[in-house]
Amino acid sequence: IHRDEATPHLSAFVVPLTQDKRLSAKEFIGSRDKMRADQTTYAACVVDLGLERGIEGSKATHQTIQQHYAAVERGVQPLVAITPKAVEPRVLRKGLFSSDVETPEAVAERLTKRINERYAGTIARASTALQERRRAKEMQDTANSLRKRLEALQEPFKGLSKAQMAEVLQV
Repeated sequence: IHRDEATPHLSAFVVPLTQDKRLSAKEFIGSRDKMRADQTTYAACVVDLGLERGIEGSKATHQTIQQHYAAVERGVQPLVAITPKAVEPRVLRKGLFSSDVETPEAVAERLTKRINERYAGTIARASTALQERRRAKEMQDTANSLRKRLEALQEPFKGLSKAQMAEVLQV
């Protein structure tokens, strides 16, 4: 239900059961091309609500909510555990009557170095993922722009018969 406008309204896609009790949008709508066009038309109608059409022909697979939250949980588990023993200053040099131990600054530097080493790969992957996400967005925007240009160029030729199209192509 959309409640963000003056009049709340509902948008829905109906997919009836087939004779053999299967869900089949294809049997209701017609062909894959008609279903694709229907999705595109629907996306155009809700674009002002901030919704975007998915990538046409995408090979993306559905991820369940449980799979999503399991991945999130795996991502927040601590990879580095700082134990009380790790925080204790280490003996740097042991002498007969005295010994040199790490200063608090040296302990902090040692732990910081260890944590940075452990997370270096994760930070690099996150940086790469961010760049790839930006690039994917740019590519999607480019594809959308080219699709709109193509549709505009095809518009004058809609409704022409094969003979008329052949005549246009000869010119």
